[in-house]
Amino acid sequence: MKKLALSLFCLFAPLVHADPALTENSIRNLYAQVAADASQRDVDATLAHMSADVRIHISAAKGSIELDADRYRQLLKQGWSGLDGYRMEVDIESIEIAEDGQSATVKDTTRETLSMRGHEMTTGMQETASLRLIEGEPKIVRIEATIQP
Repeated sequence: MKKLALSLFCLFAPLVHADPALTENSIRNLYAQVAADASQRDVDATLAHMSADVRIHISAAKGSIELDADRYRQLLKQGWSGLDGYRMEVDIESIEIAEDGQSATVKDTTRETLSMRGHEMTTGMQETASLRLIEGEPKIVRIEATIQP
């Protein structure tokens, strides 16, 4: 009987914490966790905040790139592997939640600070992200990022 109770608890525990709608607080918490996971250079934890079909479009002065989850994973692994340190900070500028609470658009400025061999460099990006509530959890489904010169 104890095994059955434990099995049922494990099965339904995620549903207890599932949110019925996106809120400003749940979105701010998501962004705080993304920044913390990225700052730890934890690729899997960072990607866990994104949908399986996430699309990421990054533009810079010399061109742009479109990435799916697999290509983004490769980019993060490659980019973070040679660094001595990495820190991500996100300043949310606006959050627009759809009336049904199932999707949202977030505009932010993201700063990444990289350190390697005693040198530090900071880059900034303007981002617009689309979020969806997936199985009660806010997930990033699209990011449009422009790297600032």
